[in-house]
Parts: sequence; C-alpha cells; structure tokens
Amino acid sequence: MWKGAFLAGDFFFFTQPTQHFASELLQKGTFPFWNPYAHLGSPFAANWRLGLFYPPALLYRFLGIADANQIFLLLHAGFAGLFAFLLGRSLGLGRGGSFLLSVCLACNGFFFLHGAYFNQTAAISWLPAVFLSAGNPWLLAGTLGLQALAGNPFFAYAAALFVLAALAVRPPAGATRLRACLVWAGGSALAAAISAVQAVPFFAAVSDSSQTLSVPLQNAVAFSEPPRQILRFLFVPLWNWSGEQAAGDPTITGYYMGLAALALAVRGMFSRPGRSRWFWAAGLAVPLALSLGEHLPGYSWLRAAVPGLRFFRFPAQWLFLAAFSTSVLAAMGLDSLRSSAVRMILTLLVAAELLAFASKNPMGIAGRDFFRGAGQETREIMREEPPARITHLESHFGLGDGRLSTAEDWAMAREALLPNLSVPVHLDSAGGYGLIEPKGKAVLFRSLKGNPGLWSRLSGSNARMIYLPSERPRIARWAAAPRARVYGPARTAATDGASLTEILRTGFDPDRELVVTGGFAEEDGRAREGPARALFPDLRTENAMRFTLPPLKGNSWLYAAESFSPGWRAWVDGSETEVFRADLAFRAVRLPENSKNVWLLYRPAAFFKGLAATFAGLLILSAPIGSSLQKRLSSIPASRPRSVFGRDRTGPV
Repeated sequence: MWKGAFLAGDFFFFTQPTQHFASELLQKGTFPFWNPYAHLGSPFAANWRLGLFYPPALLYRFLGIADANQIFLLLHAGFAGLFAFLLGRSLGLGRGGSFLLSVCLACNGFFFLHGAYFNQTAAISWLPAVFLSAGNPWLLAGTLGLQALAGNPFFAYAAALFVLAALAVRPPAGATRLRACLVWAGGSALAAAISAVQAVPFFAAVSDSSQTLSVPLQNAVAFSEPPRQILRFLFVPLWNWSGEQAAGDPTITGYYMGLAALALAVRGMFSRPGRSRWFWAAGLAVPLALSLGEHLPGYSWLRAAVPGLRFFRFPAQWLFLAAFSTSVLAAMGLDSLRSSAVRMILTLLVAAELLAFASKNPMGIAGRDFFRGAGQETREIMREEPPARITHLESHFGLGDGRLSTAEDWAMAREALLPNLSVPVHLDSAGGYGLIEPKGKAVLFRSLKGNPGLWSRLSGSNARMIYLPSERPRIARWAAAPRARVYGPARTAATDGASLTEILRTGFDPDRELVVTGGFAEEDGRAREGPARALFPDLRTENAMRFTLPPLKGNSWLYAAESFSPGWRAWVDGSETEVFRADLAFRAVRLPENSKNVWLLYRPAAFFKGLAATFAGLLILSAPIGSSLQKRLSSIPASRPRSVFGRDRTGPV
C-alpha cells in the first residue's frame, strides 16, 4: 500500500478516471450530476461505487490520485485495527489478544487484496466498528450508514445480517432478544436514511438503465470460490504466491489468514466455554460455504429465499466475514495462553506470515507519473474538428482476449482509449466500464452492433476502436452526422418497443427521420423534406447544454445525440417543456414555431429527495448527542462570578 497505487483493473479503468472527473468538477464549483464523456452520457453522482458522499473520499478531491489512494488505504487499515482492538477489549480479551485481533483484521490477505478497490477496502474496515456498536441504535446507525456510503452496499448488508445474528444469539446484558432486535431495526432504518443521498438516486438511475436491481443468477455467481482453491488459501503457506494461479480475479477471490492464525483460531474454538465460541465458529463456516456460490448445492434456492441476497453478486465477498470470525477466534486462542512470551512470539509470527503474503501481489504498482497526461492516440483524436466521439464495438475491458500482465500491456491499454480513460481528457465515448449505462442506449447499441454505419449516424460517432489481441489497437474513422439537429415533424411511437421497430425497419433514414416515444399526436407524421439541419451548442457543460435556434417554419424538434435520462429538464424561450426519448436512446425537445433558444439541464429529483432524507437522518442522529452535551453541561457546578483581577467580586477589593 505504501509503494503506490495497485494497478488492478478496476483502479485503472474505474477509480482513477472517475475520481479525477469528480475532483475536477467540484474544484470548479460544479456538482457532478452527469458524466457526458461515457455511454453518450450517463448519471454520475448516482453511481454507488464512487463513494462520492463518503467523508474520507475527500482525500481524492484535494490530492493526486496516487497519493490520495495510498493515504486512503492506510487510513482505513488504521480504522480496522483501532476498532478491532476496541472490539477485542469489549469482548473481554486482554491487550495481547486485542492487539492480535487488530493485526489479523488489518493485515489479512482478503483485506490486503481488496486494496485494489478503494470502496471495498473502506466498507470492510468498518465491520469491527459496526459490531462494536451493535447494542446502541445511534452508534449502529452512524457506523452502518458510513459503511453503506463507502461505495459497496453489499458489505453493509452482510454486516447488518451478521450483527442481527449476534444479537439473536447473545443479546447485550440487561436486554431481551426482542429488545435487541428492535434496537437493530431502529439503527438499520436510521442508517438507511443517512445513506439515502446515495441510495435514492442510485435506485432511480438503475430503474432506467441497462442494469436490473435483481442480478441474474449467471452474473450473481461470478467469482465463486472453487472448493479446492479455498482449501489451498486456508491451508497452504503462500508466502511467495505471485506465480500462483487463481480461479477468478485474485483481488476478489484471494483469501489468506496464515497457518499460525488458523492454529490459534482452532485453539480459540475449544478454549472458551459458552455459546460465543459456537457463534464465531458459525461465523467462519457459513461465509466459507456461501463463498462457494455456484459450487454450493442449493445456492440458487438460498439466494431466492434470503431477503436482499438476489441484489448482489460475487459470492467470494462473503469471505470478509470469515476473515473477521477467524481473527476473533485466533485472538481468543492467543488470550487463553498463560505465557506472555509465547503470546508475543505467536503474535509476531502471525504478523510476519501475513506481511510475507502481502509483500507479493498479482498486481503492478503504479506511481504518480503513470496517471499523468494522455496517450498518443488520445492526443491525436483530441485535435479533430469537429470533436470525435469514439464507439467501441468490441471488448472495452482489455486488449481483446489478451491479459494485461506486463508494463507494456498496461501502457498499451492506456493508449487504447478505453472509454473511462477518455473521461479525464473530456473525450466523448459511447462506452464505459463500471458506470450506469442508460437503458435506451444499451438496447439500441445491441440492436445495431452489426450496423456500425447506422449507429454512427444516430449517435454522432466518428471513430471506432478495434482491439486486436497482442497487437496495437487501431482506430477506424468515418464521417458521422452532427450530434444535434433540428427536425421537422417526427414519427411517433407509443412504446420503446415500437420505437425500436421503426428504427430497424428497412429504409429508415436518421438524417431525415426522427422517432419520438410519447403519448401525443404529431400534427404531421411524414418525414421532413430534406435532411435535418445541423446545430451546435452555444454552451456545453457537464450538466447542461444551450442552443440558439435557426429560424423555424412550423413546429419542429431539437434532437441531441446524448443519452436520455429522466432527470433531464428543458426550457424553450424560458418556458419549461418536456424532454422526450428520441430514436430510443437520445433526447428531443418539441419546438413551437419561432422558438429562439433552448436550455437543457440535468437535475435529478431523486437526488434532492435522498438529500432531504439524509438531512433528516442526521438531525435525528444529532438529537442524543445534543442531549448528552446538555446533561454534561448542566452537571458542571456553577462558579461564582470573578473580577477581572481574579478575586471574588463579593469579597474585599
């Protein structure tokens, strides 16, 4: 972590460009509601993976990406260690056992490998704090809310279930199981309110995207742990594992606790009487079983039966609970030893084994210079007039079927104009990775993938990236229609399916015809005589566009080859009007005769609803803090008034 940024796929393709984009806009005083440079435009702030509203992510706003990432990861390793130590003390462990718990949680292989994903590292680090807060609804709401805002809701979901199971097995002293579960429900509900500023826009954006809230089973079981692999990670000393082969991405499926920690965990399981040891044993066994995913008989039934589980993928992520439980059991095992010298030696052995594993990693390390500047191909396309828009009709996550394993591969990938990497240099792309893809754009792209000419004319794309395995990617260029046009009367369709049928019919000419989805009657459904007139925006920012219109004869339509999303609003000559879905994927605004100008602005109502809910949640959370401060202040005895010379005013002067 201290050497630089992990050069893993998601950091390269997602974290670096998106954090750069967010920082650039916020430093200009513009909130990044919309990203116009990927997927022909896509919701940005609604993307939960960005962790845009997570307070420690402010590091990315003020520091370079490499420096911010280093500090962010080390900070959260410190969070995990600190809260683990406090948790150990609350569980009745001594200082030695609590310290070992800190070491195991902050340095285990699962936590280390997830350093490639800043949002997952942050969410994992809050688990001991959430567990420590289980008996207090206010603390539970705060820690669980922060965990949810970190950027990966799965870990907050799994942590909430884990805490509920712990409260059901062993409620806090003086509380019944029912009361403990009610405390959990209240804290979880308040945590949901605190994270609503991220959750509400996310759900609204996904409802009109190519994604679905319920992940299909085929996608959900990706990165399932093969049984042999999990046994290898458990029982084989992997001190120099850089050459080891792992099924799936090792940054997700990798899991290592070390033999010393496992031996202590076995001792901890049998050294303490009572139900707690069986809870922690189950906390190890159940997540290990769930991590098998498609290799676990009945997993599809379980996924349908457990509330909320169908919304998540990557079964290997359950291993974070296994790592947590193993760490607690190991700490219990160490605490049961009488010799302080033996405890110290074993603690050092566990730490050395985990650090030996972490010193070798399957990823490259990127320094500051790697993320500066644009590649040669990028610079060439940036100089094109009119500005180019890139369409990726092939894979956009690698170099064809090749693996990015050497420094040369990564340098070539940087030159490859992958969609997300064009974001920091403001180069438009019709693709993207890890971003919310608008539904209409996704459907139209799939339907026209075999017809690049029609796609380029509809979307205004004029460059196509072609990936060739083991060769330098090349770009084909062609002339494309302007990205904004003025049409006469439009063809109308009542549904999205009817719109797609119109576009795919033989003879459809996007230069002369426009298909608008909506329940209204067009005055003249015939195609306009002559091609549509090209139009260029007077002003284009990340969240807005302004057009000055040419003289119009009769009712017309303004068409912008930018993705449609329900959050877009329009004003024609100062009067607000509806933004329609045009050609299934794009935006259109109806223009009355003699209209002069048009404003398009992206302001999603869901964001402001979520912001209001978060504000209300924070107000509720602040109530006990204010009450506690008031009680403390009122308990301080009132002092007698004193003179400016320090003597009692009622005494002699």
